[in-house]
Amino acid sequence: MRDQYRAGEDSPDSCSDRSSHYDTRYAHADSSENFWAMALHLSVFASYLIPILGIVIPIVIWQVKKDVYPSIDAHGRVVVNGIISFFIFLVLCVPLIFLFLVGIPMMIVIGILAVVFPVVGGIKEPMEKYGGTR
Repeated sequence: MRDQYRAGEDSPDSCSDRSSHYDTRYAHADSSENFWAMALHLSVFASYLIPILGIVIPIVIWQVKKDVYPSIDAHGRVVVNGIISFFIFLVLCVPLIFLFLVGIPMMIVIGILAVVFPVVGGIKEPMEKYGGTR
């Protein structure tokens, strides 16, 4: 039976189909990488304890782990971009409060999104490479 398979072709015994076989050599690295990606996204909430920590902790995690895990670099850019964007949006809302009173509802929406986006990022992003089936 094995004679019918030529060199370069897969036999039924070979493990060339990696989609059906889980490679356990990288199981620890994947779980550790997922942990740091989730910690990076959720570390924004440290600003509720001490305000500056919500900025410092994500940047420190990003800079320390971006060379160890390449996907952490992309996650770090997203988190820092979100922090900067929320700060800019809040600064722009302050004059709108005094001019048109539209700044108050905008600040409420920004506050809600500042809670929702890190949670979604912390849950969704680490699972994306597995197609959300983890």
